[in-house]
Amino acid sequence: SSAERMRIDTTGNVGIGTTGPGATLEVQAANVPLGGSTAYGNLNVRSTDSVAIDKGGSITLSGNRDNGQLVFGAIVGRKQTATTNASDGYLGFWTNNAGTVGEKMRITDTGNVGIGTTSPATTLSVSGSGYFTSGLGVGLLNTSAGTLQTSGAATIGANLSVPDGS
Repeated sequence: SSAERMRIDTTGNVGIGTTGPGATLEVQAANVPLGGSTAYGNLNVRSTDSVAIDKGGSITLSGNRDNGQLVFGAIVGRKQTATTNASDGYLGFWTNNAGTVGEKMRITDTGNVGIGTTSPATTLSVSGSGYFTSGLGVGLLNTSAGTLQTSGAATIGANLSVPDGS
C-alpha cells in the first residue's frame, strides 16, 4: 500500500510509524513479543562484527563539553562466550569516570548481577564496599533501620565490632 511509513517534520524530528514525532527519534509499532533468538522487538541495534566474545550492539549516551562531544555512558548487549554457535549474552552498563568509559554493572545470561565485576558468581555480586541507609535483611523483609537481621544463623568470617550504643 502507499501508506506513509516515516516522516521528518519541520523541526527535524523523525517519526517511524507515526506522523507526529514528539522527540528527535520516535518509533511506534505494535508490541513485538520477545523470546527465542530472532525476536528483535521494536528496535534492533546490531553489530556487524564477526561472531566472538564481547561483540554485539550498543547504545551510547553522550553530550557536549567545552572541547567537543563526550560519551557519558552506554548500554551494551554482547555475546558472553567465545563458544561457536552459543547464543548466551549479557547486558552491560557503562559510565564515564574521569574520561574513561568502562563497564560498571553486568547482568549475565543466567540473571546474575555484578556491580564492579564482570563475572558475578551469584545472584548479586558486589566488588567493593556497600552502604545501606536502612537495615539489611538476609532472608527477611522489613528490617529496622541501622540493623543487620537474618532469619537463620550468621557466620562472621572476620573481626566483628559491636559498639556499646552509648
